[in-house]
Amino acid sequence: MSPIGRVFIVLNLGLAFAFVGFAGTYLKHATNWKAKYDDASAKAESAAKKSDAELEAAQKSIADVKGNLTASQTSLKQNEVKLEEANAELTRKAAQLDAIAADLAKAQSNLATIAEKVDASTGRADDAYKMALKAADERNEAMNVKVKAEDELAKAKSNISDLEGKLAETNQLVANLKAEVGEKDVLITWVKEKNQGLLPNPVPSMSGSVVTIDPAGKLMTVRLAAKAGEPKAGHSLAIHANGRYKGEFVVDAVEGDMLFGRFKGPAGSSASAGDKADSNPGR
Repeated sequence: MSPIGRVFIVLNLGLAFAFVGFAGTYLKHATNWKAKYDDASAKAESAAKKSDAELEAAQKSIADVKGNLTASQTSLKQNEVKLEEANAELTRKAAQLDAIAADLAKAQSNLATIAEKVDASTGRADDAYKMALKAADERNEAMNVKVKAEDELAKAKSNISDLEGKLAETNQLVANLKAEVGEKDVLITWVKEKNQGLLPNPVPSMSGSVVTIDPAGKLMTVRLAAKAGEPKAGHSLAIHANGRYKGEFVVDAVEGDMLFGRFKGPAGSSASAGDKADSNPGR
């Protein structure tokens, strides 16, 4: 074989070995790229699943937040309605207290009028005292209304805790009005002491029967059937019926055989029209 042929043979063998080495290297790297692709695809799929789960959790959290927000808005509206109702209730109670104050002012005016009349003419003391009793009845009615209003206010306080300060001021006003009513009671006492005819005197023998008594069981009228002396304001007669003692009738005014005054009896005792009145029931 010629040297040139040998050279070509050697070149062919070298090229063959080079091709084999290049092909092996290429196939090795191609396998690595496929593994990397599969690994990247798996990671991408896992990340996508994780993102979907996180998105679902976030959407659920948003739905919960929206639900809580709706419930909070509903609760807020309900609280606003309750607050408006509480304010309306407070306004109503304040109006009731204003009415009470007006009634007490009226009673005070009546008592002032009585004092002026007593000073102007002591000869009309009986009429002035009747007016004082009427004013006292008006005052008692106003006080009953006040007590009822205070009970309602006590119930309102349990639902309106944030208004306790204003209610405390209102209670102080009522206390001041009570003090003024006490001063009017002192005035009535002064009227009695100034007119000696209104003070208790020795009681003559008298007997009669109850004609009328007011629904409250306090003011009473007695008609005398017999008397051994002149009845006066301050005298008292025993009220009894069927052998049972009921209480005392204190005379406030006298007009002929008619006696006007107040009934005082033990707790739970009451009198009725037709009951007997006697200054000496044991005779």
